[in-house]
Amino acid sequence: MLQVPMGEQEHLQEFFRLCSQEGREQEGQEVKLLLQALGQMERQYREMGEELQLVKKELAGLQNQGVKASALALVYQVEKRIENGKSQLVSIREKVNVKVVQAVELVRTDGAIALSYAIDLIRIPTALKHLECGLGQTAEYTARARENLLQMKEELSSAKLHLKNVGRVFTGQERIQGLSGKDRERLEKTGYLLGAIGDRMAKTQEKVGQALDRLAAFRERTEERGRVRISVKKALRDPVTVKKEGKRRMPHKGKTREQ
Repeated sequence: MLQVPMGEQEHLQEFFRLCSQEGREQEGQEVKLLLQALGQMERQYREMGEELQLVKKELAGLQNQGVKASALALVYQVEKRIENGKSQLVSIREKVNVKVVQAVELVRTDGAIALSYAIDLIRIPTALKHLECGLGQTAEYTARARENLLQMKEELSSAKLHLKNVGRVFTGQERIQGLSGKDRERLEKTGYLLGAIGDRMAKTQEKVGQALDRLAAFRERTEERGRVRISVKKALRDPVTVKKEGKRRMPHKGKTREQ
């Protein structure tokens, strides 16, 4: 579950109580599942950040300064994208909490009839879709970064590097510094960690999809209730309908005279 201030927890409890009281248990459950999904996503982002710190620690120990600079530049870009996604998630979480507070206040002032329209989640699905798209792009970039790091390791292996340096010697170029055994181990471990981060991104993207499904279900139920109420009100207020109903209920003039 999301970690939210006690004041907001109080409004959440009140919202769920109102849903149960007014026969809107399903809507309340959808919002609760949405909040749980956001909490799980937040945890995934936190764990991705922790794993990135391990990646940077491994790369900081590289002896080959050229490889070290290139590898850290790739990882910093991954970190930047993850931080951006985390900020989007925090914004969505705060928006949901604000909407819940508004819903409770609206019901308090306008009565339980306002509950079905109390939470306006129109912009939240849009924000979640942006987050889902960003996660996909970050996952792709992370996979490419991992491939580049492992390619560096292969290209600077002793056999391939020897052939490259032979050519550079003949052309008067400076020899390329190879990787020590320790550096190769560090790059191998970094590739493994980036793969784990990519897996977490996939799980987080899946959670975003589940949250979007729950929002869609919530909106569908809310709109369906609204359509029913509007249909009933229209039938009651439509002058033509009222006139027809009146005609059907009036007795026939001829029958009245015969009686």
